[in-house]
Amino acid sequence: MLSDIPITIPNKTAQTKYNNLVKKMSFKSKVDMESLLDLIKILYINKYYEEALLCCQLTNEVEFDSDFDVWTFIHRIWMFEMKILVQLGKSEKAEEIAIKIDGHFKIPMKIWNTPEKRYAQYKKTRSRIVLADLSYEEKINSTPRGKTGEFDWKFVALSSLIEPMTLKNMPAVSIKAAEEIFSQYSLELQQTKKYGVS
Repeated sequence: MLSDIPITIPNKTAQTKYNNLVKKMSFKSKVDMESLLDLIKILYINKYYEEALLCCQLTNEVEFDSDFDVWTFIHRIWMFEMKILVQLGKSEKAEEIAIKIDGHFKIPMKIWNTPEKRYAQYKKTRSRIVLADLSYEEKINSTPRGKTGEFDWKFVALSSLIEPMTLKNMPAVSIKAAEEIFSQYSLELQQTKKYGVS
Protein backbone atom coordinates (compact mmCIF):
# COMPACT_ATOMS: atom_id res chain seq x y z
CA MET A 1 0.00 0.00 0.00
CA LEU A 2 1.26 3.45 -0.93
CA SER A 3 -0.04 4.79 2.38
CA ASP A 4 2.58 2.61 4.11
CA ILE A 5 5.32 4.67 2.42
CA PRO A 6 5.58 8.01 4.24
CA ILE A 7 6.55 10.54 1.58
CA THR A 8 7.12 14.15 2.43
CA ILE A 9 8.87 15.95 -0.38
CA PRO A 10 8.90 19.75 -0.77
CA ASN A 11 7.44 19.49 -4.26
CA LYS A 12 3.80 20.33 -4.83
CA THR A 13 3.43 18.17 -7.97
CA ALA A 14 4.75 15.05 -6.24
CA GLN A 15 2.84 15.64 -3.02
CA THR A 16 -0.43 16.13 -4.91
CA LYS A 17 0.10 12.93 -6.90
CA TYR A 18 1.00 11.04 -3.73
CA ASN A 19 -2.07 12.32 -1.85
CA ASN A 20 -4.41 11.44 -4.74
CA LEU A 21 -2.92 7.95 -5.15
CA VAL A 22 -3.17 7.24 -1.41
CA LYS A 23 -6.92 7.96 -1.68
CA LYS A 24 -7.41 5.73 -4.73
CA MET A 25 -4.98 3.68 -6.79
CA SER A 26 -5.69 0.81 -9.16
CA PHE A 27 -2.95 -1.23 -10.83
CA LYS A 28 -5.38 -1.69 -13.74
CA SER A 29 -5.74 2.05 -14.34
CA LYS A 30 -3.56 3.69 -16.99
CA VAL A 31 -4.10 7.09 -15.33
CA ASP A 32 -3.06 5.82 -11.90
CA MET A 33 0.03 3.99 -13.18
CA GLU A 34 1.12 7.04 -15.16
CA SER A 35 0.66 9.13 -12.02
CA LEU A 36 2.68 6.64 -9.95
CA LEU A 37 5.45 6.73 -12.57
CA ASP A 38 5.46 10.55 -12.46
CA LEU A 39 5.76 10.45 -8.67
CA ILE A 40 8.68 8.00 -8.92
CA LYS A 41 10.44 10.19 -11.49
CA ILE A 42 10.16 13.30 -9.30
CA LEU A 43 11.46 11.34 -6.30
CA TYR A 44 14.29 9.93 -8.41
CA ILE A 45 15.53 13.18 -9.95
CA ASN A 46 15.56 14.77 -6.49
CA LYS A 47 17.56 11.83 -5.09
CA TYR A 48 14.78 10.40 -2.90
CA TYR A 49 16.00 6.98 -4.00
CA GLU A 50 14.70 4.95 -1.06
CA GLU A 51 11.18 6.32 -1.40
CA ALA A 52 11.28 5.92 -5.20
CA LEU A 53 12.36 2.28 -4.84
CA LEU A 54 9.57 1.52 -2.38
CA CYS A 55 7.02 3.05 -4.77
CA CYS A 56 8.41 0.98 -7.65
CA GLN A 57 8.17 -2.20 -5.60
CA LEU A 58 4.42 -1.71 -5.09
CA THR A 59 3.98 -3.05 -8.65
CA ASN A 60 6.27 -6.09 -8.29
CA GLU A 61 3.49 -8.61 -7.68
CA VAL A 62 1.02 -7.24 -10.23
CA GLU A 63 0.04 -10.01 -12.64
CA PHE A 64 0.72 -9.29 -16.31
CA ASP A 65 -2.48 -9.25 -18.39
CA SER A 66 -1.18 -8.03 -21.79
CA ASP A 67 -2.93 -4.66 -21.41
CA PHE A 68 -0.09 -2.52 -22.70
CA ASP A 69 -2.06 0.69 -22.17
CA VAL A 70 -1.36 0.07 -18.48
CA TRP A 71 1.75 -2.09 -18.70
CA THR A 72 3.77 0.43 -20.68
CA PHE A 73 3.76 2.49 -17.47
CA ILE A 74 4.37 -0.47 -15.15
CA HIS A 75 7.32 -1.60 -17.28
CA ARG A 76 8.81 1.88 -17.00
CA ILE A 77 8.28 1.81 -13.25
CA TRP A 78 10.21 -1.47 -13.23
CA MET A 79 12.98 0.15 -15.29
CA PHE A 80 13.38 2.86 -12.65
CA GLU A 81 13.50 0.10 -10.05
CA MET A 82 16.25 -1.58 -12.08
CA LYS A 83 18.23 1.66 -12.28
CA ILE A 84 18.05 2.19 -8.52
CA LEU A 85 18.96 -1.46 -7.81
CA VAL A 86 22.05 -1.16 -10.04
CA GLN A 87 23.04 2.02 -8.17
CA LEU A 88 22.73 0.02 -4.93
CA GLY A 89 24.98 -2.72 -6.33
CA LYS A 90 22.10 -5.18 -6.79
CA SER A 91 22.60 -5.89 -10.49
CA GLU A 92 21.38 -9.49 -10.22
CA LYS A 93 17.98 -8.35 -8.94
CA ALA A 94 17.81 -5.79 -11.73
CA GLU A 95 18.56 -8.52 -14.28
CA GLU A 96 15.68 -10.62 -12.91
CA ILE A 97 13.32 -7.73 -13.66
CA ALA A 98 14.74 -7.39 -17.18
CA ILE A 99 14.04 -11.08 -17.79
CA LYS A 100 10.43 -10.65 -16.60
CA ILE A 101 9.87 -7.69 -18.94
CA ASP A 102 11.46 -9.60 -21.82
CA GLY A 103 9.12 -12.50 -21.14
CA HIS A 104 6.06 -10.28 -21.54
CA PHE A 105 7.07 -9.67 -25.16
CA LYS A 106 7.12 -13.40 -25.87
CA ILE A 107 3.44 -13.88 -25.08
CA PRO A 108 1.52 -14.31 -28.37
CA MET A 109 -1.04 -11.67 -29.34
CA LYS A 110 -3.10 -10.72 -32.39
CA ILE A 111 -1.26 -11.47 -35.64
CA TRP A 112 1.92 -12.40 -33.74
CA ASN A 113 0.37 -15.69 -32.66
CA THR A 114 3.51 -17.53 -31.54
CA PRO A 115 6.14 -16.56 -28.96
CA GLU A 116 8.74 -16.37 -31.75
CA LYS A 117 6.66 -14.07 -33.97
CA ARG A 118 5.72 -11.82 -31.06
CA TYR A 119 9.31 -11.50 -29.84
CA ALA A 120 10.60 -10.88 -33.38
CA GLN A 121 8.08 -8.06 -33.76
CA TYR A 122 9.20 -6.54 -30.44
CA LYS A 123 12.88 -6.68 -31.48
CA LYS A 124 12.10 -5.19 -34.90
CA THR A 125 10.18 -2.29 -33.36
CA ARG A 126 12.99 -1.54 -30.90
CA SER A 127 15.65 -1.73 -33.64
CA ARG A 128 14.02 1.21 -35.47
CA ILE A 129 14.12 3.58 -32.50
CA VAL A 130 16.76 6.33 -32.51
CA LEU A 131 17.95 8.62 -29.73
CA ALA A 132 16.14 11.69 -31.11
CA ASP A 133 12.81 9.85 -30.67
CA LEU A 134 13.55 9.04 -27.03
CA SER A 135 14.89 12.47 -26.10
CA TYR A 136 11.93 14.33 -27.66
CA GLU A 137 14.48 16.52 -29.41
CA GLU A 138 12.04 17.90 -31.99
CA LYS A 139 9.35 18.75 -29.44
CA ILE A 140 11.87 20.44 -27.14
CA ASN A 141 13.49 22.41 -29.97
CA SER A 142 10.10 23.74 -31.07
CA THR A 143 9.34 25.02 -27.54
CA PRO A 144 10.76 28.40 -26.42
CA ARG A 145 13.77 27.91 -24.15
CA GLY A 146 13.04 28.13 -20.45
CA LYS A 147 9.29 27.80 -20.90
CA THR A 148 7.34 25.22 -18.87
CA GLY A 149 6.61 23.15 -21.98
CA GLU A 150 10.32 22.54 -22.58
CA PHE A 151 10.69 20.98 -19.12
CA ASP A 152 7.44 19.03 -19.45
CA TRP A 153 8.84 17.33 -22.58
CA LYS A 154 12.12 16.62 -20.79
CA PHE A 155 10.17 15.09 -17.90
CA VAL A 156 8.27 12.87 -20.35
CA ALA A 157 11.53 11.93 -22.08
CA LEU A 158 12.94 10.40 -18.88
CA SER A 159 10.36 7.61 -19.27
CA SER A 160 11.61 6.66 -22.72
CA LEU A 161 15.34 7.24 -22.19
CA ILE A 162 15.30 4.78 -19.27
CA GLU A 163 14.51 1.82 -21.56
CA PRO A 164 17.76 1.46 -23.53
CA MET A 165 19.71 2.33 -20.38
CA THR A 166 18.24 -0.58 -18.43
CA LEU A 167 17.15 -3.15 -21.01
CA LYS A 168 19.88 -2.45 -23.59
CA ASN A 169 17.35 -3.42 -26.25
CA MET A 170 17.80 -0.67 -28.88
CA PRO A 171 20.79 -1.35 -31.15
CA ALA A 172 20.55 2.06 -32.87
CA VAL A 173 20.74 3.94 -29.55
CA SER A 174 24.00 4.63 -27.73
CA ILE A 175 23.47 3.70 -24.08
CA LYS A 176 26.12 6.22 -23.04
CA ALA A 177 24.43 9.02 -25.00
CA ALA A 178 21.03 8.10 -23.53
CA GLU A 179 22.52 8.17 -20.01
CA GLU A 180 24.12 11.57 -20.63
CA ILE A 181 20.85 13.10 -21.84
CA PHE A 182 18.92 11.45 -18.98
CA SER A 183 21.37 12.96 -16.46
CA GLN A 184 21.28 16.37 -18.15
CA TYR A 185 17.48 16.48 -18.20
CA SER A 186 17.31 15.31 -14.56
CA LEU A 187 19.67 18.07 -13.50
CA GLU A 188 17.69 20.72 -15.37
CA LEU A 189 14.39 19.46 -13.97
CA GLN A 190 15.82 19.62 -10.44
CA GLN A 191 16.20 23.38 -10.91
CA THR A 192 12.54 23.95 -11.84
CA LYS A 193 9.74 24.76 -9.43
CA LYS A 194 7.41 22.16 -10.95
CA TYR A 195 9.78 19.18 -10.70
CA GLY A 196 12.49 20.19 -8.24
CA VAL A 197 12.46 20.75 -4.49
CA SER A 198 12.40 24.12 -2.84
